[in-house]
Amino acid sequence: MHAYATALLRCGVAPGEVVAEIERRVSRLTPKVKFMLASLLRRSGALEAAERQYRAVLVAEPQSAQARTALAETLLYLGRY
Repeated sequence: MHAYATALLRCGVAPGEVVAEIERRVSRLTPKVKFMLASLLRRSGALEAAERQYRAVLVAEPQSAQARTALAETLLYLGRY
């Protein structure tokens, strides 16, 4: 999943389309998979898409300190604090 999503982003596919493609191809998007996708999106500069994925992780796992921290960092980068 990681390599495929990275390749799509490098080819200029819009972040929302990358997320949709991964959702189509991965039968079960666990919170861990969503976190990995969010981290990839954030590293590629797709901060809004990353924010949505981190928030989805927190819906499933509200106690996740890792997801909370990553979401906070993303919001800081977006200037929304």
